[in-house]
Amino acid sequence: MKILVVEGSRLYQLNWEKIIRAIGQEPVLAASGQEALALARSVPCDSALIAYTLSDMDGVTCAEKLQQSPLNAVHWPLIVTSNPDSWGLALMQHPRYEIVDRQDRHRISTALAERVGILRSLPPLPVLYIDDSQVAAQHMKNRFERLGITLHHFFTPGDALLALQKSAYSLVLCDIFIEDTQTGYALIPKIRAQTLPSGPVPVIMVSGGNDDDQRRRAFMAGADDFWSKSASIEEIQARLQRYALARNSHNLIQRLETRLLSERLLEPQTRLPNARAFRDYGYWRFRVGFEGYSGIQLALFEVLNPTAEDEAVWLDLSNPEFVTRIRHWQAGLPPRTFCACLSPRRFGLLSPAELSGTHPLHAAWDDLPRTPSGSFAHWALRSVQVAVPPGSDFEAQFTSLERELGAIEEEAFRLLK
Repeated sequence: MKILVVEGSRLYQLNWEKIIRAIGQEPVLAASGQEALALARSVPCDSALIAYTLSDMDGVTCAEKLQQSPLNAVHWPLIVTSNPDSWGLALMQHPRYEIVDRQDRHRISTALAERVGILRSLPPLPVLYIDDSQVAAQHMKNRFERLGITLHHFFTPGDALLALQKSAYSLVLCDIFIEDTQTGYALIPKIRAQTLPSGPVPVIMVSGGNDDDQRRRAFMAGADDFWSKSASIEEIQARLQRYALARNSHNLIQRLETRLLSERLLEPQTRLPNARAFRDYGYWRFRVGFEGYSGIQLALFEVLNPTAEDEAVWLDLSNPEFVTRIRHWQAGLPPRTFCACLSPRRFGLLSPAELSGTHPLHAAWDDLPRTPSGSFAHWALRSVQVAVPPGSDFEAQFTSLERELGAIEEEAFRLLK
């Protein structure tokens, strides 16, 4: 099965690709909503993992368009976000979609596996067919077998009703004319009145003709659909998949509602610790904790934040994810103050390897302890604040920032000597 990944960050694309391959599926990558829509028209994808924030549209709009695609419609898209504020708002505005925190890898993997399990259930349970003609029944059975679907044939309505009470079926096909009388119409309310093991099932009337009056009477009697016995295999397959997807969507919605209820019950247990973190450390610590920062990243925030006017942001030009994140944060916001950390051995900003102490040149930098806290205390003396106004050219700002940092770095070395 193929899962469409719509994500602007190459870093997260690689993460989602790894998760999807871990559950035995094939990822199809797209960097924007329009690219995803174009891919969906040519590459059949069963489900999708969509970033809530895209360069050309939001994730919910992308999901809606993918589901409405006339060709290769995507089923049950999963939307991920890195902004807890937008996550809560999106969940309230679009309750029919599952929207999760992109840091929760376990939940994302579980949700994708659930979708794969549901899609693998197609074709669904056996189909029950009522027809008093052996020839017509065998003809219909042959076409269903070619689709890999089991069809149970019964000659009389009484036998069919008994079978419905004992076994689970995905749907019921009923001939209009049974035993030379139009008893197919009268059978519909009897099926509806029964409590079936598999729950309510669609009832479809079939006929050798395609008479408008028969079609009208079938719908008035409560039929879900009307088929011609001469329908092609392709038409039968499309109709069966439509009913199976509708049924599985209902099952998925029930599971999602159960999960959301469980999360609401657990929310009071997490709200108090979050409130204490907000009280003790302020908004910046609460936010980075909520977004899952830990270890090296959290230590960096702890050192840089006291020198920032708002909250510290780690700028690393080699990682496009941070550039993308800054773009999203900057949209519609007042000028932000960013803290940049200087590298002591080269112009520009510290790389993740340098920050973690795993860079080959780390041992030659200084005599400070080779721990994040010891190094960060040294780097904090060389942090620089840069205000980036809304609407500015980020690439130009970063290029200019690198030059400024290089000059400041040289001056810092001169003063330290």
